[in-house]
Amino acid sequence: MRAVLLREGPARWWVLVALVLGAASLPLGHALAFDASAWVVWGREVWSLDLATGAGPSWKPFPVLFTAPFAVLGDGAAGAWLVVARAGALLAVVGAARLATRAAGPGGGLVAAATLLLSPWWLLNGA
Repeated sequence: MRAVLLREGPARWWVLVALVLGAASLPLGHALAFDASAWVVWGREVWSLDLATGAGPSWKPFPVLFTAPFAVLGDGAAGAWLVVARAGALLAVVGAARLATRAAGPGGGLVAAATLLLSPWWLLNGA
């Protein structure tokens, strides 16, 4: 079974566009939130087999395992996390729009995308 991202169709292009836009957004400034900073540090520690979780937020294995490969980038690990996080935020807008379009037509898709883009959570965590 082929992975969803490798199938033919627009999904892989949305992912590529989101990653490119995420990377292009790095010069706009980047500072990781407390949790994300801890995940990057823990990813680096997992990579070096020296994990200590006492100084951060609650332990979440998925983000840590996801950031562990970024450890090879050294100081660039935070930027790599931001690229992926911002790409994910953009893909959430696309997903909300596509889902709402199926349920309520193009107007519903536009409202869903705009609502997500203007929500305080998205602006804080995705921008």
